[in-house]
Amino acid sequence: MQKMEDTTLKMKTESLKLLFDKKDLGKISLSRNPIIFDMFSRVDLIEKAGSGIGRIKKLVKERGLKVNFETNDFFRIIFKRPLTPQVTPQAEVTELEKKIIAEIENNSRISRMELSKKLGIGEDTIKEYIRKLREKNILSGVGETSAGYWEIIK
Repeated sequence: MQKMEDTTLKMKTESLKLLFDKKDLGKISLSRNPIIFDMFSRVDLIEKAGSGIGRIKKLVKERGLKVNFETNDFFRIIFKRPLTPQVTPQAEVTELEKKIIAEIENNSRISRMELSKKLGIGEDTIKEYIRKLREKNILSGVGETSAGYWEIIK
């Protein structure tokens, strides 16, 4: 099975030749390996012999999907994946981020160490949340670390 970037999923059996004429694909079923077929039948792993392509066509139609069957010396089933719009998650502000913002609004020159002490959490946690606030375009650092200050953008 091969996942393609153009929303196509391809299942291929290129090394296997069709055992019958192309026009009969989905109409007849011939077992490629009778021993494996027999074993799967005995342990109820085969629902109904020769029904796979027909069931694919039926389910694809019911769900409004698209599938192409290509046949040459082998067959290929191409499932077209529907395009789904990418939804950008809203930049929700967590309670901890709100507390950090409030402290920065009170003192724009507050250090990570001071934030850590005031909020009772580790400096690494403060550093991580400041990074998240910057990624959300809510907070910006202005100037050098020791002489700089924080700026609330939103």
